[in-house]
Amino acid sequence: EGYHTPTLISKAKVETRKNEIVTRLEKPRRWEDTDLEAELMARMREDKAEAAARAAVERAEKEEQEAKWKEEKEAKSYDKLFDATKMTTAGELEVDSDGEVDFM
Repeated sequence: EGYHTPTLISKAKVETRKNEIVTRLEKPRRWEDTDLEAELMARMREDKAEAAARAAVERAEKEEQEAKWKEEKEAKSYDKLFDATKMTTAGELEVDSDGEVDFM
């Protein structure tokens, strides 16, 4: 005994363990063999499908945005205002007697 005075040691009798409580706790416990590799592969397939769907949506939005930008750019462009048939060269301009060119 590790105490200096054995008379100070108090001992108490402890009841034996009640097995009915332990069995009640262990009853709902189930042991299942899980295939972790199959679960991992299924989860990876789901994640990949979700990523592909997200990428398709993003790609469609990007194409829609680019089409919108292109349409806006064409609307602001001066190319539609330019008409080559209305252009005149310096040789086609009429010069009056003073040597001035009448633009209007």
